[in-house]
Amino acid sequence: MGSRGPAKQPQQLMKLKGTDQPCRARSEVIVGEKITSIEQVDALCDYSYLSPRGQRIFLQRCVFLIGLHVLEASYLDALMLYAQNYDMALRCVRNITKEAWFKPIHNEAGVVVGYAENPYIKRFDNLCKTINSIGTQFGFTPASRARLHVEDENSKKKDIMDISTDVIEI
Repeated sequence: MGSRGPAKQPQQLMKLKGTDQPCRARSEVIVGEKITSIEQVDALCDYSYLSPRGQRIFLQRCVFLIGLHVLEASYLDALMLYAQNYDMALRCVRNITKEAWFKPIHNEAGVVVGYAENPYIKRFDNLCKTINSIGTQFGFTPASRARLHVEDENSKKKDIMDISTDVIEI
């Protein structure tokens, strides 16, 4: 299979050569200011509308990302959305385990004529899709964690599982 044209040159090199064109300019990666402590998270956002478990999920994920040196202020809203959806998914699990997966439908004579799926099952499925979508952006899934670029002062590979070991109870 052939290549797709010449190798891309950095924008700065094209400027030096005088061949840069605004229409072909590649956007540079914009990096925001890193959050380095949980106190900064408290000062930057109000997560009090989350349930107590949602707040624990939010803070746990913040600690995880702070440990990897990748948390920025612009990420906090998405993390709150992640925590809220995660909490609602756990509520759905609790409801599904309390009630049956399928409820019988009775006619006027009391005879079972069919079954209806518990509505929390569909809600849980939708929440899981949202959680995975948002979590992938932060490296919360194994595949996305492998692609996550982590800065480390000692230039050693960190064990991601050592950063945060809290367990969230259902």
